[in-house]
Amino acid sequence: MPEDLIASCGYRTIAGTAFRLDMLERFAAIARRLARDKVKIMPPAHLSLLGVKAEGAIPVLKDLGFKARVDETGLVFRIPSRSSAAQE
Repeated sequence: MPEDLIASCGYRTIAGTAFRLDMLERFAAIARRLARDKVKIMPPAHLSLLGVKAEGAIPVLKDLGFKARVDETGLVFRIPSRSSAAQE
């Protein structure tokens, strides 16, 4: 489907998956708050907003400007430092 049609229906496509804009905004606000509070592991309950597992949230977090990966502790995420973001 054309991206403008998807957007006009209130969705945004990230890595081939269409997400409701209101859910992306809520997820982004939660991720920013958690990062500000120095939380490094995304609580799994927050992934239900997007309807994805940890691996599915990685491209979303990256699209929102975070660094993200999954390890044995869970979905690890952070806001890149200004110096590392400038190097990328």
